Amino acid sequence: MGANKLKARRRQSRRKLREAERRGDDDALQRAQNDALARACAAGDETKMKNAMDCARATHAIERVAQEAEAKGVDVGGKKLNALADVLSACETGQGPADVQDETEKVDEEREKFEQHRVENGAVLRGKYAGKLGRKTVTVDGPLLLALRKKGVQDQAAYRERGYVPKDYDGTEEEHRVEFGKKQASQLAYMRGLRRLAREGIDSATLLPDVVPVYRVDLGQLFAVNSHLEPPPDEKRELYETPDEAFAVATRWREFWDKPRDAVRAAKAARGGVLNVHAHKTKDDLFCVKYSNKHKGKSCFVREPGTGGSWYYDWDAALDLKADYEKSNKDASWFVSATEVKAATKASQKASLMKGRASQKRKRET
Repeated sequence: MGANKLKARRRQSRRKLREAERRGDDDALQRAQNDALARACAAGDETKMKNAMDCARATHAIERVAQEAEAKGVDVGGKKLNALADVLSACETGQGPADVQDETEKVDEEREKFEQHRVENGAVLRGKYAGKLGRKTVTVDGPLLLALRKKGVQDQAAYRERGYVPKDYDGTEEEHRVEFGKKQASQLAYMRGLRRLAREGIDSATLLPDVVPVYRVDLGQLFAVNSHLEPPPDEKRELYETPDEAFAVATRWREFWDKPRDAVRAAKAARGGVLNVHAHKTKDDLFCVKYSNKHKGKSCFVREPGTGGSWYYDWDAALDLKADYEKSNKDASWFVSATEVKAATKASQKASLMKGRASQKRKRET
């Protein structure tokens, strides 16, 4: 039995919920419900309005049942995540949560029946198992199929523990780790090369919002929609020859999800963009001035010498700083010390970690 779209949709929803939990974002599902209700109201679709409100009721019911089960000492972590993932899928597709759950459970039942049939009557295997015997396909009985599955689980656990081992490798464990490290370094270097080629000759300051450059060895320079913007359910991600095509697709996706474009980047695009002036990552309408520098031990952030404090400014102050730096001798005194950058990064990471722990503590208390 091949891959199923409903199972893939549930896996994607589970991934989104896990990522939100790691970020300490407790309102991700609530925002999805509010967005679904807003889209339904804008379209005047009463059925989708009812489904969006059913999603909110289903979320509260799932949380209540999970709390009662945990109070009795029953572990419902996986089942709870599946149920919330179905609610998230319902919000994104406009369906009712019960309908999504029924569809997915029906696929689960069909898969269980299919797997039970294979165990009772044998199965035809393709791929690596048949390849080891020099054949394209091989037929196995039920006990052998279960034994191969068990061995596959053990092999995956061993792979996660020690990494990839080349075929017919007879070296020591330490030699294997060294070779595995070399293989990983080679792959990382290859991906860095592709990213470098993707941005070669492209000024990120003037790149259209929601558009990222991509390099394909067989097709050359292409463009794609940024991964933070999800496609509608009936569309999939593609590559485009020009940034304008990718920008038009991103705009259509934002209109579908009713998500306003980032105000800072949109304003910057309207101004035409300024080289070496970049928006703050937290999207608080602040900007920093960055330059590639040759001063060892210094970062690329620019600040008025002797001022201290933050190196983020509003738009007009950032432009004034850029003009002052261009007129100066551009020595090392303009650059923020690496120690300050590391300290600020460490403080930001610590604050994010404390926020996540506080979120987990509130969940345990409830």
